[in-house]
Amino acid sequence: MAFTMRVATKADAAALTEVYLDSFTDEIFSRQVYPRDAKSSYTYWFNAMSEELDEPDATFLVVTEPAEGDKPEYIVGFLKWASPDAPVHDGDDEQDVYPKEGLPETAVEFYTKVAAHHRKLLGTTRHWYLDMMGVRRAYTGKGGAKQMVEWGLEKAKQDGVPCFTEATGQAKTFYERFEFKTVDFMSIETPQGPAEIYYMIREVE
Repeated sequence: MAFTMRVATKADAAALTEVYLDSFTDEIFSRQVYPRDAKSSYTYWFNAMSEELDEPDATFLVVTEPAEGDKPEYIVGFLKWASPDAPVHDGDDEQDVYPKEGLPETAVEFYTKVAAHHRKLLGTTRHWYLDMMGVRRAYTGKGGAKQMVEWGLEKAKQDGVPCFTEATGQAKTFYERFEFKTVDFMSIETPQGPAEIYYMIREVE
């Protein structure tokens, strides 16, 4: 399937929110921290997307089904790449930031540890950071994610720096296809079982 890839704008915040909530519906951490039946989950992610789209060191890419006739453009996936000079952002350490219907305490623990691992593994090493990616479930395996990942890999090659990402167990195999290798692992206990994160680096080409 042929998708169009472009840089996202603030006007895409609602669509990016919808894509995230659909993409991570079955992921053990996301489905508990951001309950899909809670309006606060949508509000949290809409606000987060709106803020992060303004980050000067980040590039949000989207893949779309282009507009055709009366059919408007439809965003099917997004990916946030952070450039080598971007700071490592800490997660919010205040529980009341997260949806109260979810697991705010677990969210604070999770994001705090993710940021700490990022700093430990990369330190001051310049790198491209694959921060977050989501693809609507109906469009997985159709090539959109590959387009967005390859954009960042080419940037890293041009800059002569590695790439870094954090992957769920469900996404780990996908990143391995692009020669990302697991360098560390984290597990957070949740009421439904452990939420696992694999820290992955793709070395300089």
